Amino acid sequence: MKRSPARSGLRVMAGLLAMTVWASLVAAEEILQRPLADVPSFLGYAPNELVVVFKPATAHQLYSLPAQADRARANLDRVQKTLDRIAARKFDREFADAQPQSAGSRFPDLTGHYIVKLAPGMNLDEAKAELEKSPDVDHVEKNGIHTIDLRPNDPRYIWTPLPQPAGWPNRQWNYIGAFGIGAETAWDTETGDPNVAAAVADIGVKYRHTDLGGANPPGPLDNITQGNIWVNPNDAPDGTDNDANGFVDDVIGWDFVATEIPGGTCAGNDTDCGLAENDPNDTDGHGTHVAGTIAAITNNARGVAGVAGGFSDGTITGAGTGVKVIPMRIGHRSRVNLPPPTTVGIVSMTYAAQAMNYISGLVDRGINVAAFNCSWGNSNSGGLQAAAQLLQSKDVLICVSAGNANATVSSYLPTLPGVVCIGATDSLGNDASFTSFGPLVDLSAPGVAIISTVHDPSDPDTTNMYVGLLDGTSMSTPHVVGAAAILESYNPALTAQQKADLLINHTKAFGPLHAKQIGSGILDLAAALAAAPAPTTGVGNPRVSVGPRIQLRASPNPMRGQSDLAIQARPGQRVDLRIVDASGRTVRAMSGMADAFGALHLRWDGRDTGGRRTQSGLYFVTASTVEGRATHKLAVLE
Repeated sequence: MKRSPARSGLRVMAGLLAMTVWASLVAAEEILQRPLADVPSFLGYAPNELVVVFKPATAHQLYSLPAQADRARANLDRVQKTLDRIAARKFDREFADAQPQSAGSRFPDLTGHYIVKLAPGMNLDEAKAELEKSPDVDHVEKNGIHTIDLRPNDPRYIWTPLPQPAGWPNRQWNYIGAFGIGAETAWDTETGDPNVAAAVADIGVKYRHTDLGGANPPGPLDNITQGNIWVNPNDAPDGTDNDANGFVDDVIGWDFVATEIPGGTCAGNDTDCGLAENDPNDTDGHGTHVAGTIAAITNNARGVAGVAGGFSDGTITGAGTGVKVIPMRIGHRSRVNLPPPTTVGIVSMTYAAQAMNYISGLVDRGINVAAFNCSWGNSNSGGLQAAAQLLQSKDVLICVSAGNANATVSSYLPTLPGVVCIGATDSLGNDASFTSFGPLVDLSAPGVAIISTVHDPSDPDTTNMYVGLLDGTSMSTPHVVGAAAILESYNPALTAQQKADLLINHTKAFGPLHAKQIGSGILDLAAALAAAPAPTTGVGNPRVSVGPRIQLRASPNPMRGQSDLAIQARPGQRVDLRIVDASGRTVRAMSGMADAFGALHLRWDGRDTGGRRTQSGLYFVTASTVEGRATHKLAVLE
């Protein structure tokens, strides 16, 4: 196919980054290097914390009371006696917005999960055994502490402010060439839809990075942006919980780190190691790198291109038109007590579980989250299993890194059906020296010398914007998350399992020195997209000049009875709306005219064109104008 100049320009952008305009962004050109020691994935369990899961009969009548004089308190006397026997200091719901589920529900019941804080010096195993004696308790979990799955480059992080100095390896080889993921071909069909989101649970994301947040980046107090950072359409920075999800002003995501994670000491200039709040800013660099691979703004003459970063107008002030990244902070930089003491990024399984539950809640409120990125070690602890199963029940694909131990994968999440585990390859298509392997690995993706957006925690000037090279299966995983978001953008009717099957079953062959068991092959986004069933409502978002995109939101979602459909288009435009069931049958059609502000509000009462109540299940709402269309998944409950 003959390519237009715009498309050819994007291919050049992906391969040779536009360095000539970067000089205006920052002045410094020094390459910064920070050594990082090789550390194990699992650092142990939090010494003073347990997750207690109560049986439903107890959970549905139990609630916590404010602690008094370091004594945890509960409303039920028999639970209070159990807490007193272990001298518990705090007793709080792990998932504050969890709702009771009826027997046989496909959604797990998380109302019985409570976090118990113990007094310093208490024996964790003895306290666990004492709690498990209670007839009210189903089981008790410890809280695993793990490191992020990153391996330094030779063996260092190497960061450079923009512009890049001469000799910098400035090609995103991971997108192009024989052993890249075929992004340049896939972008001819789909570049990423802003109605689709990808969740990044990490040590935060530098949402102000101009290659993520754009020329007008958002923040906890600013819900206006044209970048690729997600902004919550259901909340506003006004000091109230507008969407009633238990998180006040979660404008751009959430920081779940309520206290310093045990096992180390908050390190360097990371001063945000406590107080859960609405600022998920990066204090390490790892999460920003992950986010950039997923959805750095493409074709904006800055930094790097993202797998699902859309296609901007070619200027540094151009809007991000790609998939939106939801930042969540579940860990911090820590000085861990290893021989020798080492500074490393660590995450808590309790915080990871809470992040998964948070995303499940966003899906219920109409946010189309395609995939959840887990670039960190993990264990079946801290409530992670229940939260992961809830997230999967919301049709969100969980993608997890295989790890960097050069050993058989031993983490927990890859053992769950439907979770995609990703190994790492180099630019020659061979196994990365560090990648873990084994039967739990589903496929691999580039993970050596990956260039993406980063945050430099040693630079006090947060206005400096950096790109950098990193190695690790942490870098492989966001390639797959971005690919899943591309498939969701192309055809929103695809389920999480269908997206996983497309990605795993359509891969490139490994290089000639491939030897490890690291899945079916190398991620081939172009092949997976070509094999995807064609959407019934459009042909994707290819590399073309992008005008205003139609926006669509359904609330509540899932719905019982009715759902309000909010549409944003050009002022005065006619909007046609169709509701289609999972078999592709149109069950209802509506239309209307956008008002002077481009807004149109329609309501679906859950009935088909004949007035009959529709059955519970997954439906697809499509709003169309002469300029484009948007499709949204809507779950109907009886």
